[in-house]
Amino acid sequence: MIVTTANDKGLDVSLVSDKLEDITTFMTCRIISFDGKELWKTQLPATFKANTATKLTIDLKPANLTASDKKKCLIVVSVDSKALDCEQSIEYFNHPKDLDFPKPIITRKIEKKGSTYSITLTTDKLAKTVFIEIPGEGFLSDNYFDMLPGETKTVEVSNSDVEIKDTELKIKTIVDSFLN
Repeated sequence: MIVTTANDKGLDVSLVSDKLEDITTFMTCRIISFDGKELWKTQLPATFKANTATKLTIDLKPANLTASDKKKCLIVVSVDSKALDCEQSIEYFNHPKDLDFPKPIITRKIEKKGSTYSITLTTDKLAKTVFIEIPGEGFLSDNYFDMLPGETKTVEVSNSDVEIKDTELKIKTIVDSFLN
């Protein structure tokens, strides 16, 4: 697991592993705008120590971000390892109320697979706190998640008691909560 916290000194990163052996890999830290433009990037060696948490700090000063920039971008920390159960961590410079979120365009595709449905979403910009509402009852494999610009995510729906039609599917983000 990767746990991140932005602060005045940079980005605190905790590399948490429950594996019984050390795993050495590379960690990539990127700062991207909410529209998807990469503003800064660094790559570092990272060792997930066996059955423990390892802390380190990444200096973000070379990114030269202003207070205004920090309202319109985020940090993505990812690792390159198939041996770990984690892929990435997303961190924001400010609390959600202090960020300038764009209104994303989220495209969707619904496929019925036997007794389950797959809802595939793609976004053009950051989609913060994506909420999927289906008609009737059912279990969603994920909900209330963030999507990075250009990202595609598939959510499985099981135990749905009604047919899921595109016209009845509602998808909202944190931006929609500000508009209502």
